[in-house]
Amino acid sequence: MTTPLPALPNIAVLSPLVTRILGQNPGPFCLQGTNTYLIGCPSQNERILIDTGEGLDAYATLLHKYLKTTKFRLSAIVVTHWHPDHVKGVPSILAGLDYSPAVYKVLNPEKDEPTRKYSPLKDGDVLNTAGVSLDVLHTPGHARDHVCLWLAKEKCLFTADNVLGHGTTVFEDYHAYITSLRRMLAIPSLGRLYPGHGQLVEDGPAKIKEYIEHRLEREQQVVEAMQSLGRAVDSMEITKIIYGESQHPKLYAAADRGVQLYLIKLEHDGVVRESENRWTLVHGKL
Repeated sequence: MTTPLPALPNIAVLSPLVTRILGQNPGPFCLQGTNTYLIGCPSQNERILIDTGEGLDAYATLLHKYLKTTKFRLSAIVVTHWHPDHVKGVPSILAGLDYSPAVYKVLNPEKDEPTRKYSPLKDGDVLNTAGVSLDVLHTPGHARDHVCLWLAKEKCLFTADNVLGHGTTVFEDYHAYITSLRRMLAIPSLGRLYPGHGQLVEDGPAKIKEYIEHRLEREQQVVEAMQSLGRAVDSMEITKIIYGESQHPKLYAAADRGVQLYLIKLEHDGVVRESENRWTLVHGKL
């Protein structure tokens, strides 16, 4: 039986610089909802907003009411990647303001809406506003345009969807994802993680190590599943061995896609080969 997720308040002040506002979109992938964050120094009324939810009226109303109550003003909006539950809220947020903060994002022409004009982000950029500095780390894997944001003043990392507060995440490119996790782990003095979904993580390095170990374990399970079958297989046969038959249908499809990405990486490493969507182990490579 799946362990119930802990309840999270709609609005929570998590530190002197960080407030979390839930996106009002709970579900199998979004957990308690998309986490959006207001970042800023207590002595100032400017705030940076990280991520925007998926465009639900309930979220826009909640955010605008909070901004009005606190007299905060958005100096910038940062979108961590193109997925709808992080980017779709931009129009409704801007519509409720009588000013126009810049909206920053790593550009992704294949996925970005053509009508939305972003201020481009790139690896190594630093956003200095609201009395804080946020360092931009391009961390692809979950998505090609994915970024994490480092708040040095509190030694915390906003991980978006590379690391979640509960469970694991999906990825578009396994090799890039593992590389990004290792880069995140190498940040000196890393403390808390503020994830894109789920509760905050106090011990950031331990959680990232857990994620890396989990992925390497899954990679080995793919090889062992192929060894147990002893013949050419498709990815779903491997998925059923590793995950069983009890997954939510959408999660099952995501799991199978993950297995395919492991196989692509293993093919690159020379461990497996593919022919007509069936995979075989390469003798002598294990």
